[in-house]
Amino acid sequence: MSAEVLKQRGVYDPKKLFGLMTPETELARAFVAERFVLYVEDVHVPVIGGHCSLTALPLFSKTTPPYREYFEARGAERFVLSLLRALGGANDMFQCCFVESNMFEDIPFFGSTVKLGKKGVEAIIETDLEGLTEYEVKSLKTLRKGLSLQRITRRFSEFMRQYLFSFLGL
Repeated sequence: MSAEVLKQRGVYDPKKLFGLMTPETELARAFVAERFVLYVEDVHVPVIGGHCSLTALPLFSKTTPPYREYFEARGAERFVLSLLRALGGANDMFQCCFVESNMFEDIPFFGSTVKLGKKGVEAIIETDLEGLTEYEVKSLKTLRKGLSLQRITRRFSEFMRQYLFSFLGL
């Protein structure tokens, strides 16, 4: 609307008219900062689109610092601290880990919540699979196919390596 008024008066300059998106930007920055325990001042989240929550789009994939890298580093830190606490005798250390598992016959390794202790994995928490939503059940079926395929691919690779090595006399 401001642009139209300025155009009617003959003084419109697109380089000098800009609307602030500070509330939308601050909300996105606060969300990322809180989630990853950062200072809001250290976070930048580009926001595109309009000037309200219905039309503004925060581009979280373009966040700086790159929160994906931060997330991975933070996850490793959390795991190491949990492991150290478990080795020190704490009995309430739970982490999601990719472990050898018998939860599914066709999948030898599966990501699950595990209880960590002094000797490593004390228990695999199988109750994670109880009471899943319809979406989660469908997603689980899909990922099981992928994990089974990985196993088949790995077996084929091992077979080919053995065959090629024996064929080549290695």
